[in-house]
Amino acid sequence: MIAKTVVLFLVSAELIPADGQPAPLSTPVLKQRLAEAQARLWAWEIEYESAREDKSGVPAESYVHRLVAAKAPNRFFHWGTHGTPWLDWRDDPYQQRLIVTADRLFAEHPLDLFFNEQRWQPGAPLPGSAPLELLLTAPGWWPLAQRPSPILVDKLPAALSAVAKSAAYQARLRLEQVNGRWCHVLECPGRDQLWLDVERGCAIVVRQISYPEQARVHRVEFSNFREVLPGMWAPFALRNIHYERAPDGSLGKAVLDANLTVLRVRLNEQVDDARFQFKPLPGSIGKIGDQPLRQAVPGGEEYLDEVVEWIRRYSPQTDAPTSRAGWANWSDIALGALFGFAVVTALLWRPRWVSR
Repeated sequence: MIAKTVVLFLVSAELIPADGQPAPLSTPVLKQRLAEAQARLWAWEIEYESAREDKSGVPAESYVHRLVAAKAPNRFFHWGTHGTPWLDWRDDPYQQRLIVTADRLFAEHPLDLFFNEQRWQPGAPLPGSAPLELLLTAPGWWPLAQRPSPILVDKLPAALSAVAKSAAYQARLRLEQVNGRWCHVLECPGRDQLWLDVERGCAIVVRQISYPEQARVHRVEFSNFREVLPGMWAPFALRNIHYERAPDGSLGKAVLDANLTVLRVRLNEQVDDARFQFKPLPGSIGKIGDQPLRQAVPGGEEYLDEVVEWIRRYSPQTDAPTSRAGWANWSDIALGALFGFAVVTALLWRPRWVSR
């Protein structure tokens, strides 16, 4: 700390250039600090969404709303939805929830009253596309010690706890300033670069990943940091950018530039165990293991009323657009929901048919 204070004084006195001050921490010390910071994190829950406006006063065609949580040593939760100017994210007919416990996986389509339950080994990776979730790659928070963490290009680790142990990463000799914060840079040159704010618990300020085979560079910038717990800082704003990768490895044209707002962050003891407990909705149809599809939960008699109410809320108005890219026609959704209701009803009354 004293060395850094001296360096900052020299910079302010213009005795050394602001962009060339030496980094006070060596590679081993920086990695040790990073490992210690990650060891303190054993659970997190983050709710975020993409911008609802393309620009001021112009609504986005659609936006993403997600709630993601992870808790040591092996539990995971993911709720993915979309919203539009005419449809609230809570009523997204295509929303999905995923819960992974120590030995079970639950994949649910809430508005269809359908879920799939499978056995899932404690040491197995997260299923399907779950490892591609931005919050599992860019921030690098990975408390799931019993599950393999996602990997990046050339099998480099996404998890900061694994980065701290990897010989592929070395610290740059000089600090770099990002958004007014002096950062150490830990990198695997040409592949993965991390700008770390040591004074804020080694929080990532920028992560930049280069994918040569795809000619793409993925850069995520974090800002609006808040101290959620003592010594534990979390960003409440993210900028997710994808660039074309120039032949020399430099950044080319931006092909995606999206701002994400973090709505809520919970860490460690703030994350309730109830988040990872699966409770299917009344009337839900379930496929459990290799068993036949069946009504797994009683109830559901109000489902038809709920579908009718959904249709009334979102039936197109005379001035509504005739086409919405990426979304099915509302009547198709309604028919699908009614079909689901028919299946629920048939399963509900099947014993009476059999008894007759």
